[in-house]
Amino acid sequence: MAQAIDHTVLLISAKKKPQTFSAPVLQLRIIDGDTLKLLLDTGFGGREEPHCRLQGIDAPEKNTEAGRLVMKCVWDWCAIRIDKLEWDSEELDKYGRSLGDLNAGFESLSNFLVARSLAKQYDGEGKRHWEADELAAVEEKAISHLRTRGYANP
Repeated sequence: MAQAIDHTVLLISAKKKPQTFSAPVLQLRIIDGDTLKLLLDTGFGGREEPHCRLQGIDAPEKNTEAGRLVMKCVWDWCAIRIDKLEWDSEELDKYGRSLGDLNAGFESLSNFLVARSLAKQYDGEGKRHWEADELAAVEEKAISHLRTRGYANP
């Protein structure tokens, strides 16, 4: 009978979905609109400093004006939530970056960026180039957002 119980336990654990890793953010550095370097509190005095990629979105590259403005929007979003930020991740991408989302309570950085048209949905396959008109639209949206937040010269 003990073998049947052990076998059942193995079957149940084999069907489990991957566990989401969640950790409070102690420090952050914005690499790009969708990439961060975080210092995470892993508990019991442990700390990790992974490169983190926002899953499911693509923001303009930082070497474009749109990308620079999106990075400012990311900084602003994080700055007003700094005491509540947590990184939630389930997996690593092909470059070894932690894939997930930066959350503050029920707010998500990825959702913020997509809702304001500062980033687009991305499934992880075949990244599409940003067209000039798309970048111009992102610039306009980012400047508008930053001005509503009190930035005179975004």
